[in-house]
Amino acid sequence: MGTRMLRSNILQPPTLYESFMAPRYEAVEELTINDEMFLGIRKTLRNFLDVEKLLTKLITIPVISAISQAENQINQVLMIKSFLEAAKELHVAMGPAIAPLLVKIRELCSLEKIAEMLQKITTVLESDVAYTKSALDLRNQRTFAVRSGISGVLDVSRQAYKELTEEIHSYVEQLNEKFGIIATLKFDNGRKYFLKLSIGDYNSVDPPGLLINVAKKRGSIECQTLDLVKLNMRLSDTSNEVVFRSDAIIEQLITALQADASHLFKMCESVGLMDMLASFTQLKQHCFHIVTGFNMGGKSTYIRAIALLQIMAQIGCFVPAEYASFSVVHNIFTRISLNDNIEAGLSSFSVEMRDMAFILRNVDQQSMVIIDELGRGTSTRDGLAIAMAMAEALIQSKAFVWFATHFLDLARALANRPGVLNLHLATDCSISEAGVPHITMLYKTERGPESDEQNYGINLAKAMGLPEIMIRKAEEFVRASRLRKEANRQNPEAQKLQRRRQLILGLHEALKQARVDGAEDALPGYLKQLQHEFVTQMAAIEDGG
Repeated sequence: MGTRMLRSNILQPPTLYESFMAPRYEAVEELTINDEMFLGIRKTLRNFLDVEKLLTKLITIPVISAISQAENQINQVLMIKSFLEAAKELHVAMGPAIAPLLVKIRELCSLEKIAEMLQKITTVLESDVAYTKSALDLRNQRTFAVRSGISGVLDVSRQAYKELTEEIHSYVEQLNEKFGIIATLKFDNGRKYFLKLSIGDYNSVDPPGLLINVAKKRGSIECQTLDLVKLNMRLSDTSNEVVFRSDAIIEQLITALQADASHLFKMCESVGLMDMLASFTQLKQHCFHIVTGFNMGGKSTYIRAIALLQIMAQIGCFVPAEYASFSVVHNIFTRISLNDNIEAGLSSFSVEMRDMAFILRNVDQQSMVIIDELGRGTSTRDGLAIAMAMAEALIQSKAFVWFATHFLDLARALANRPGVLNLHLATDCSISEAGVPHITMLYKTERGPESDEQNYGINLAKAMGLPEIMIRKAEEFVRASRLRKEANRQNPEAQKLQRRRQLILGLHEALKQARVDGAEDALPGYLKQLQHEFVTQMAAIEDGG
């Protein structure tokens, strides 16, 4: 119902602000602020069945009577009963609501009106029956839906149904005991009751022709016996008789409920609207965290502590926090250390790529991933490109990721992606009267990426006592670099020149690598591919793409 409501609103958005848009804003704002009410509403919405479509069928009773139609009518009444019970829970969950639209929805799901309709239903149906999706459970619910004592003939038919069901279970127990097997009784709408047993048990049954209608499944056999088929036929006849006798009583109940059809339609519309508003309130959870910050600011300690707290919470231990909320994860992957593996002949960057390849092959949305300074084992350009590509892959995996990096371009590029949160470890940098910087690590996270305007690295170098001439040269280089960037942003031709330079430098690096590491048989094809990519990218630069 909520899906149809959302689709209808997307196709025909409301145009009246005061009547439609403003009340919705107020409702969403209240749901966002009142977490307890919001969570209670979300919990009750899961219990609603889609009864909006069947209300039309409720109004028109079919002329032609058939067993399938009789079963459907009983199913419909059971669904309405479950819907009303869920609406009662929704009314209670919306108790604290004060926004006018929420109050109106609560009033349409008033306990008095719900009790009035439920009274009509529970006068005819047992109070504990409910709609269920399991084929066998639903048949049993239909069979025993009508209260005992309303029809003596119906009660006799149901007793026969109960005895036949017990006879089938007893028959299977005797079969297991006779042949020394473990056959379990299963049910579906087509075959009715059937047997499921292992392949070994199936092969040991004697005589061989006892089992019929055999269907082989993975690791098991599904089959029947002639006696079980006969019992199924008797039970089906009895079940049909029960349904027909129940249907005559159910039709009277449907006639009584038709007077409430208009209010039921309004309730369905209200529940659909509530579902849509709740979906608007469901804020996107941040699952990918980019952590930037000053050297020695605590990035690595922070993300490692996250993994340790996750383990503590998941083994049942309190964590050192006033409040904490954890999702259950099945795997924790880390890429933290940056050491060569001399024994395996791998550089630090090779080890890093090997570990990341393992993580990307095995990560899923039930994983936590801790990444510290990915890509720093190679050139800045390649390291940033690799970090960007792997960050994209981890975002798509929907895993819970903490990604510490010094690549501010990475933080800026992913800042607007859904589910991505930028954090930085705060630092207070002040300059003394003598011009000496004083750096204080605050050891707390703040939203947003680290600022590149404060020259933390240069200030740290000053604090460590590096020669003044080196500091001045570094500051001049930073200023010149920023001026070039600013000029490039303002000058399209300069931007083109910079992109051409980068493309040529990239080609130069690729050719050097091909000369050193390229295999002779693969080299011609690789060079042809490089040529094609270079020409295509250069043409795109010239065209302004």
